[in-house]
Amino acid sequence: MFRENSDSIIDLSFHPIRNILASLDTTDKIFIWDIFSSNPIKIDLSSKISDIKNIRFDQSGNYLFVAGLDQNIFLIDANSGVIINEFQGHNAGISTIQIRGGNHYSESVDCTIKKWDVYTDKLFATYILDINKKQIEHQKLIDYIIDSIDITSLDISNKGEYIAFGFIISSTKKYGIGVYNLTTKSLESRKFSRQKFLIISA
Repeated sequence: MFRENSDSIIDLSFHPIRNILASLDTTDKIFIWDIFSSNPIKIDLSSKISDIKNIRFDQSGNYLFVAGLDQNIFLIDANSGVIINEFQGHNAGISTIQIRGGNHYSESVDCTIKKWDVYTDKLFATYILDINKKQIEHQKLIDYIIDSIDITSLDISNKGEYIAFGFIISSTKKYGIGVYNLTTKSLESRKFSRQKFLIISA
C-alpha cells in the first residue's frame, strides 16, 4: 500500500494481529488502513482532542491510545473513535506511549515516565528522571518536574525489566540515551551523542 496524504503524517501504529495500520496526521485525524486496500476508516478527533502527537494500538487491536500536547492520554475505540477512558497525571505534553503486558507507559516533557493499567485510569508508578544525579527517583502517584531534561523517546524491554529513553539536557544541548532498571530502580547506563536521534519502535 502506498498512498499520498494531503497532510503530514506524524505517527504510525501497526495492529498487533492483523495487516492494519493506523496513521495520524497534523490535523488530528486518524486513518485506519488495511495495508492491501486504499479505503481507510477515518476518525476525526479534532473537535474532541487537540495537538495529538502519538497513537498506539492496544494488544487486542480494538482500541487506540491517543496522546499529545494537552497532557492527557485517551483510550478510543479503533472502529468508531468513541472515547472510552481518559488518563490524567502528566504536567506537560506527552511524547511517547508504549504497551507491555497489562500496562502502558507514557513519557512526557515533564521528565516523568508513568506506568498505568492498560484499560483503567489507575496509575501504578511515576518515574522521575534526573540524569545529572545519575539516578531515577521512583515515586508512586507523585508528579515532580525537573526542568533541565527533555525526554524525546521511550521503549520498554519485552519482559518489562528495563526502560530505555532518549533525552536532551537543555542547559548543555547534549543528547543521550538512558537505560533504567525497573527492578533495582537504578540507572544502568547513559550515552551521550552529538547528534539528535529518532527511535522508531515496532
